[in-house]
Amino acid sequence: MKTYGAGSSALTTGAGQLKNGETVGTVTITDTNSGGLATAAVGGSYPLTPSAAMGGSFAPSNYDVHYHAGILTVNAAPLDITASNDSKTYGEVKTYGAGSSAFSTGAGQLKNGETVGTVTITDTNSGGLATAAVGGSYPLTPSAPTGGSFVATNYDVHYHAGILTVNAAPLDITASNDSKTYGEVKTYGAGSSAFTTGAGQLKNGDTVGTVTITDTNNGGAAPAAAGGSYPLTPSAATGGSFVATHYDTHYHAGALTVNAALLTYVADHKSRPFGVANPPLTGIVTGFVNGETPSVLGGSLTFTTAATPASAVGSYAINGSGLTSGNYAFVQAPGNSTALTIAAWSLAGFYQPVTMSAPGGAVVFNMIKGGQTVPLKFNIYESAGGPAITSVLAASFALDAVSCGTAALLTDVDPTFSTTGGTSLRYDNGQFIQNWQTPSQPGLCLKVTMTAQDGSTLAAYFKTK
Repeated sequence: MKTYGAGSSALTTGAGQLKNGETVGTVTITDTNSGGLATAAVGGSYPLTPSAAMGGSFAPSNYDVHYHAGILTVNAAPLDITASNDSKTYGEVKTYGAGSSAFSTGAGQLKNGETVGTVTITDTNSGGLATAAVGGSYPLTPSAPTGGSFVATNYDVHYHAGILTVNAAPLDITASNDSKTYGEVKTYGAGSSAFTTGAGQLKNGDTVGTVTITDTNNGGAAPAAAGGSYPLTPSAATGGSFVATHYDTHYHAGALTVNAALLTYVADHKSRPFGVANPPLTGIVTGFVNGETPSVLGGSLTFTTAATPASAVGSYAINGSGLTSGNYAFVQAPGNSTALTIAAWSLAGFYQPVTMSAPGGAVVFNMIKGGQTVPLKFNIYESAGGPAITSVLAASFALDAVSCGTAALLTDVDPTFSTTGGTSLRYDNGQFIQNWQTPSQPGLCLKVTMTAQDGSTLAAYFKTK
């Protein structure tokens, strides 16, 4: 604000018009159009009109005084408008333009409580694009202030750019987990594609080619123990289409798991006849790595079977057990499941007077009288050429009616095997003897079957007269 009134020396007089060295002291200045007010607009018409000259040495009555107005010029006030600084992450898109309130004005430069509403922000170097590089120069240039209560012509506006900073995007690179078997060698290093990146973290279709994988605790070495902690640490991402400076890269280790190597219990194959004790069960363990021997194992090697002397003829498992190790797991060899063979006894007979049918040949029917005694003589051996079985518990007998034509079993006839005079099976003079009393009914065709305790059988065919 500027004020005017009496006592002003802001005047001039016409050249040579004051006489005799006289002077005018002061005049009264009238701000005719109130240009001195703070709100007076730039470019308006503001006369400063003088009157009432007085003072000095002049006598007003000696002069015909004419007053002429001066001009009060209202200049535009300086106004600095600065765009606010901004930031974004590489790969992010930011847009700018009209209607932005992201700016500031010079301290105290807006007058009379006036305000600026918005400006237009121009992203001069396209820093708002997703592809704008980290570290580039991206001015945000303001212009065209509008709105608010200010009048643009009242200000000499100067624009100052803000800065858009493009920050590196976060990128997590994690080495892939891996595994190996104890004793195996795995190597790692540069050029590895065994990694993943954080979901959605690579921008603009960028790719990472390879990383360097460091086997931090030497888990890839052959002696690395099963169950240890073996980080696989990535670093030095390179290749692909990504630019490393565009990313704030954080590396995360994967884990190398060392699994136990397999040792195999291999049982020695054994065989024995039915009804006797098992032989000593033996075997070995195979599959050692790193030049190791059974001395690295704990426990004691044992081979066992579920078979007993009473077990039926057939094949039985012999399984190893008893050993322990942190670096090895134990399995059974496939052949262990049938490593023990329980062999059937060897049968001989029936001897004369019974005639046996030839194996695979026609059935021979022995002609007998009803009610007669037929001695059924035979031998049982532990094995061919082996010791004889002499226990009378070793055999039993059955009698069946059969077809006289085909020797097929008949179900509508159920004969009973009877012994002569209540005699029982005996072992006498190097052979078993069972006296069979034949049925008295004539015309029967019969099959006598001796079943040994191991399940082996002898059978002969008879026909009553």
